[in-house]
Amino acid sequence: MGLSSLGRLLLLLPACFALPVFAADETIPLSAYLERANASGLRIIHSSDLVPARFQVTFDNTKPITLEKVRRALAGFDLILASQPNDIWVVMRQQPAQAKADEIPAVRPDIERPRIEEVIVSGSL
Repeated sequence: MGLSSLGRLLLLLPACFALPVFAADETIPLSAYLERANASGLRIIHSSDLVPARFQVTFDNTKPITLEKVRRALAGFDLILASQPNDIWVVMRQQPAQAKADEIPAVRPDIERPRIEEVIVSGSL
């Protein structure tokens, strides 16, 4: 009563699906990601004003956190790393790009500008 090769394969198939699956991707707050980066040897200073708890990142927790990975994570929130002395990095808001002089529209004096009425708003508590 021998089993054919196909029969053996069908018997092993459920066992393959029963193996545990380890997810490498993890989603955590950006601030926790920066703390993990610090625990791995990077020296990053950040403010909770710039990195609120609602900022989330997904990363492969089986691979080391590098400076380049931190930069990419911050870029998604318009944040950058600024280098400081003694291999310290500070999270900062990215400055808007400076407009080139030729991209700024010229003011045309021949077009009359609309007048804006003066509006006064006051209130008391």
